Amino acid sequence: MRPLIAGNWKMNGLTAQLGEIEAMAASVTAKPVLADVLICTPATLIARAVQIADGRIGIGGQDCHAAIGGAFTGDISAEMLKDAGASWVIVGHSERRQHHGETDAIVAAKSNAAGRAGLRVRSNHRQHARGCDLLVTSSRWWSGTGGDACGCAGHTLGSAQTAPTMEAMLKQLTRRGSPDSQDSDQHRIQVPP
Repeated sequence: MRPLIAGNWKMNGLTAQLGEIEAMAASVTAKPVLADVLICTPATLIARAVQIADGRIGIGGQDCHAAIGGAFTGDISAEMLKDAGASWVIVGHSERRQHHGETDAIVAAKSNAAGRAGLRVRSNHRQHARGCDLLVTSSRWWSGTGGDACGCAGHTLGSAQTAPTMEAMLKQLTRRGSPDSQDSDQHRIQVPP
C-alpha cells in the first residue's frame, strides 16, 4: 500500500490559486514521489482542479453528506463530488466534529456514502490538534465496499488526561465493528508521534 501525502485547503482558495495545483502536479511529474499525492480543495474548485491536475495528483472533496440527494441545503453528496471529478473525500475532520457535532455514526455513514459513489476516503477522527491518532487502513472494513479506505481514531487532549490512549481509540474502532479477518494482511496501524 502506497503512503498518502494529502493537503486540505479548508475554506481557502479561489480560482487564482489553482496555479498551485499545476505547480504541484508538474513537480510530481518531474520527480515522481513514492507516495500518492492528494489535494482537497473547496467544492467550488474541484472540477477546475481536476482538469489542471490531469491525473498527475488526486483531487478530493472536503466533506460529503451520507444521502444521495434531498433537502439538505448547502451540503454536497458523494455522488456530486464524483461527478465533479473528485477521486477522494475527507470525512470526520476534527473541525466538522467540533463545529458541526459529527459523531462516529455520522462519519461511518459518510464513509459508506463515499464508497457507494466510488470515492476513496480520508477519514479523520482526531478532535484536538494535541490529541493522538490511530490510523487503520483496510480494503473493505472501513467503507464496507471493495475500495481502499482509511480511518483514524483518536481523542481530545481532555480525554487523554482521563483515559489511556489505546483504550480510547479502541473504543471508537469497535463501535464501527471489527475489521474483517480476511483483510488482516491489508491492515496498517500507525500511531503518529
